[in-house]
Amino acid sequence: MRFLVIDRGGTIELPPAEGKALFTRARDWAKEMMDKGVIETGYALAGEMASMMIYNVSSHEELDDEQR
Repeated sequence: MRFLVIDRGGTIELPPAEGKALFTRARDWAKEMMDKGVIETGYALAGEMASMMIYNVSSHEELDDEQR
């Protein structure tokens, strides 16, 4: 079952080193989910601090578990 997830998380203030570490962890997590086939594709939304991803999971509960 496919789910479209739109994240409009906004921005947070972080020191540069912490921001880089957070970005790296998020990028690595997204790559892992794509390699597993959980995330089919993802996009940044132009002009916004937002993104969207298409998840392919068996249930809404699995979607909630994968996003943690």
